[in-house]
Amino acid sequence: MKACVISLNLSKGLVIKSHLEEKSIPFKYFYDFNDSKLSVYPETTQGIHDYIDSIYEGNDVFIEFPMAFEYQYMYQKDNDTKFVYVNIDKVQWIEAMNSLKAYPFESAPYPFEEYFCKKYLNTDVAEIANLTNEDLSEIYDAHVLAVDTFFANNSNCIKIDIDNPLFFEIFDEFLSI
Repeated sequence: MKACVISLNLSKGLVIKSHLEEKSIPFKYFYDFNDSKLSVYPETTQGIHDYIDSIYEGNDVFIEFPMAFEYQYMYQKDNDTKFVYVNIDKVQWIEAMNSLKAYPFESAPYPFEEYFCKKYLNTDVAEIANLTNEDLSEIYDAHVLAVDTFFANNSNCIKIDIDNPLFFEIFDEFLSI
C-alpha cells in the first residue's frame, strides 16, 4: 500500500507521523531540513520528482510537502495510491503559515521553498516569509481547486476535516490500517 497526505496543513502532519509510528508503518514525513543531499535537487518540478523517486521505495505513506504539491506525480507512479486530503480552514492555514515565518531555519530558504512560493503564483518571491496574506490565500485557493478537480469522482482520495473528532478512525479505515 502507498498513501499520500496531500494537504497544506501544518499541524496534523506531526500527529499523523506519531500515529503511523505507533502502528509501525514506514512513512516519510516532509524532510530533514539539514539533509545536505537535498541540495542536489533543483527548485523545479523535475527536482521534486527526482527527490520523490529517491525516497519512494521503503516508505508506505508520504506526509505533506513536497508530495502535497506533486500528488499527480505520486498518482502517476502508482494509481492505486490512496490520497488523504486533510482539509483546513483557509484563515486557520494562513495563520499557521504566518506563525511559521517566525521559526529560524538554519538554511533559508529551506529546500523547495522557492518551488512552494511559485507553484501557484506568478511571483519573484522565493521565501515563505515574504509571502503576503493575499499570496497565501491565492496558494490555498489554487491548491484546493487543483486537488478537488484532479480527484473528482476518484475513490482513491478522501477529504477529512482537520478538526473531525473521528479523524483517525476515518483515516485508518480508508487506508485499511
